[in-house]
Formats: sequence, C-alpha cells, structure tokens
Amino acid sequence: MAISLTHRFASAKANGTDNTLIQPSNWNDQHTVTCNGNSVLGNPTGANTNVAEIPAGALGISMLAANVLADLIAAGVPISTTGDVKLTLKTAADSGWIMCNDQTIGNVSSGATYANANAQSLYTLIWNNVADAYAPVTGGRGVSAAADWAAQKPMQLLAVMGRSLGISGAGSGLTSRALGQNLGEETHVLSSGEMPAHNHTGTVGYSGNEVAFPNGTGQVTFTGPGSGGFTFDSRNNSLIRASDFSVSINNTGGGAAHNNMQPTTFLNAMIKL
Repeated sequence: MAISLTHRFASAKANGTDNTLIQPSNWNDQHTVTCNGNSVLGNPTGANTNVAEIPAGALGISMLAANVLADLIAAGVPISTTGDVKLTLKTAADSGWIMCNDQTIGNVSSGATYANANAQSLYTLIWNNVADAYAPVTGGRGVSAAADWAAQKPMQLLAVMGRSLGISGAGSGLTSRALGQNLGEETHVLSSGEMPAHNHTGTVGYSGNEVAFPNGTGQVTFTGPGSGGFTFDSRNNSLIRASDFSVSINNTGGGAAHNNMQPTTFLNAMIKL
C-alpha cells in the first residue's frame, strides 16, 4: 500500500480567495516525506524514540524489494534453505539447524534422535534425493516420504562424523559417486594382488674342505646347504647334476595395515531443517 501521511484533524471549511495563504485543503492534503537514497526510516535502537533515517545499502534494498524467498536468493542475499550444510566450530546447532552427528530424524512419535515436526522438510528432501543405502529408513522405505514420516519411521542422516567430505557426480576420468554415498577405510592391509609384481633373489654359499685328486682318477660329490648337490667326474671332466639346491628366503616386514589418512583438520557440521 502507498504511504499516507496527513493530519489527524481535517477542516470542513472551504478555501478562501487569497491563494497566498494556507488553505484548509492544504491542511487536509497528503504530506511529502523525503530521505536520503538507499535509506529507510525506522528506529535502530532498543528504546522508544523518534524515527530516524537508517542507511540500507544495496543488500538492504534488495531485501526490501523482494516478494518471496526466491527473490532474495536471486538478488544474492545469503539465505540458507532446507538441506544446506555448513561447517562450524560450534558444538550446538543454530536455530533452525541440527548437528550432522550421524543422528536419526523423524516425527515426534518416531523415537528418532531428533524427533520434531520441523524435521519433515529435511526428511522429505533426503528421502527423495539420497538412496536408502546411505540414509536408511528404519524398517525400509515405503511408497513415499510422507507415508514413512506418518508411519513414525526414523531416518538415518548421512554418515559424516570423522570423514572427509567429497562432491558427488561423475568427474572426468573419475569414478561416479552417488549423492550421500560413503566409502573408504582409515587403514588398509594390502592383499597379494595389490602388491607390485616383483621377484626375490638369493645366494647359495658353499663352505667346506677343498678336494684335490689327480686328473682322471675319479669323481667327487658336492652337497650344498639344505638339500641338492652335484657330482664332478674328473675322468672326463663332466658335471653330473643331481638336483637343484633349495633356497629359503626369510620373511621381512610386519604385515600391519598402512595409514590412508590424508592431512586433515576436523570441524563440526550442521544441516538446515
């Protein structure tokens, strides 16, 4: 509605003939109120006092010109809506938010960790956008979010505590990741198939007495450590192979899981109801 500013008293007298004087109609007429640009009139104090001129700025003007929430968002006003997540050093959620602490949500009779009617919009958003594998509904999902909400079935929020956050989708050259998906392990023990292809080398040493005999007079057998050996016949300078030497290479390493944790700083997160 247009701003109207007149005196509470309205004169019933007709105007006189001298137009240089203030006439009754002037008294009854609308008054003009002006102020500086990008300003509003109001009371910025906590006391009951005179109306003052308050600088609004471009952001304030955008907010004043908005008709609906979408107008504010289009104007660049930082407005949070259901499902938005923000990182914080706070340990308690702001009004209209709940902590992302792997809790469940549901209606007041659901027995959920956060059981409140104001969680229904978030419940519906997650039900529609995230697979049950990553935001499971107790007893399994029914025909709709509204039906499960009315059936008092708690829903598990996305698992985020102690985890790094990534972006869903199919990046170029990367594995496609579903919205709300969680995976990975903090430590991992390599399987044989995950080890690089490699081989082992070993050396067989022989320590014993030298055997000397005239050329062509006989043969001698050498037995290596463990098992295996060979025979040398000096009569025809031939080497008779009996069997391979066996080599035992001792294990090394502990086989413990290796650390997968990247350098990380841990914060809290909260989600908008």
